[in-house]
Order: sequence, then C-alpha cells, then structure tokens
Amino acid sequence: MITSYALYKLLHLVAVVLFLGNATLGLFWVAHAERTRDPAFVGHAMQGIIRADRWFTTPGVILITAAGIAAAMAGGYRILAVGWIAGSIGMFILSGLVFGFALAPLQKRIVVEAGNAADTEALAGSLRRWHAIGWVAVTPLWLAVAMMVLKWPG
Repeated sequence: MITSYALYKLLHLVAVVLFLGNATLGLFWVAHAERTRDPAFVGHAMQGIIRADRWFTTPGVILITAAGIAAAMAGGYRILAVGWIAGSIGMFILSGLVFGFALAPLQKRIVVEAGNAADTEALAGSLRRWHAIGWVAVTPLWLAVAMMVLKWPG
C-alpha cells in the first residue's frame, strides 16, 4: 500500500529534479551560447533561461515547498526541529534570495545588453558576473539535496 507520505515525497522529488535540472542546465546553455561569440544568440539563450524559469523554476519552488511540507507532516517530522530539513530549507531560501535579488535582474540586463551588439564589453562583464552568481545560487541547492539524502545534520 502506498502511503500519503510516499506520494508527497515522490512529488517533492520529481519537483526537485525538474527544478534543479533547470537551474543547473541554465549555466551550461548560456556558456554554450557564449562560445558562438554572437550577442544575439546569447540574448536568445538568456531569454530561454528566463522563460524556463517561468515554466519550471517558479512552479518547482511552489511544488517543492508544498510537497515537502506535506511529506514532512505526513511523516511526523517537526520541520524546523529536524536538522537536515531545517538546513535544507535554509539552503533553499539562500539560493532564492541570491536568484531573486542578484541573478534575475542581471538576466534581464544581459538580454538588453545582448541586443546592443556595439557594447560587447559590457555584455562580457555581465556574463562573467552571471556565471559567478549563478554558481552561488545553484550550489546551495545541491547542498540541500545532499543534506536531504544523507539526512545530515541528524
């Protein structure tokens, strides 16, 4: 018999896979576009990242949160009293703050700069910042996954 805990946990994991895959692959696709040295292609790739955030990242955040809370409650976990759950939530929030306050605005700026092909130096600088901030945003997500799987700290 499948329990509600198992179903919520499955839903949580599917959301994590979609969310984390989208967040991680965004870094790859922009780097791939940069290798063309074509600002229009870079802008197009960044527009795709922004669109994917709307379709996968935002719904993923909602589903990860709702299914995670439901799974914890169904499993009898006190969310903030369990180290690996509280720590993972902290990593998730940290990543969201970096994304919302630094990465998302920079993505919009890159689309504008890519449209202005004459200023390739500004675009290159923004892309360097985007990659650095992108890794700062994605790394806590991977740490959260590790904390959840390893149930660390206990």
